[in-house]
Amino acid sequence: MTKARKWQNINFLPRVLKIKVYFAHPHSPWERGTNENINALIRQFFPKGTDFSKVPLKNIKRVQDRLNNRPRKTLEFLTSHEVFSKLLHNTLNLNRFIISHGFRDNKKPWLECHDSNQH
Repeated sequence: MTKARKWQNINFLPRVLKIKVYFAHPHSPWERGTNENINALIRQFFPKGTDFSKVPLKNIKRVQDRLNNRPRKTLEFLTSHEVFSKLLHNTLNLNRFIISHGFRDNKKPWLECHDSNQH
């Protein structure tokens, strides 16, 4: 799958999730600060060029757990695990709300744009 095709449907994110989406330019690591930071943290445990097929899964999981439970300034000193858990909890509550109000897959009123002048 080409990169262009992979991202062709990404335009729905800002509209549906009400977020801004930014794409870094190729060969511009300074535009991907968080990503580059996490790469540096991973390199503390696994040097560049590590053959991960030879690293036991339990070692990878240990590092994964350690990094996901590390407070981050960019997350207001919450851990990635805490932020993900809150997001998951909020998503589940939203899904329960949608189901309890009878919304179905073919009827998504929260995605429709309504003109307040129409009655």
